[in-house]
Amino acid sequence: MLLAKPGTNITLSLDELFRRASKNSFSGNVVSIDPKTNAVLVRVSERSGYEMRHFNPNAVVWKLDKEDKALFLEIK
Repeated sequence: MLLAKPGTNITLSLDELFRRASKNSFSGNVVSIDPKTNAVLVRVSERSGYEMRHFNPNAVVWKLDKEDKALFLEIK
């Protein structure tokens, strides 16, 4: 299994997620990451979402940019 190494920076385009959230009149965070549980939550509506845990033992610093519709990740 390959893991992202410390110092790795990742930018993900979330255009499709924001489009679906807008269609559902959802203005909350489409992605959030809980650093204590390593849970990644993806939502495009108030009623439902998807959650999974990432398995990288390193800390992940993240920033959701709603204006650019992107998620920025840095592996510490």
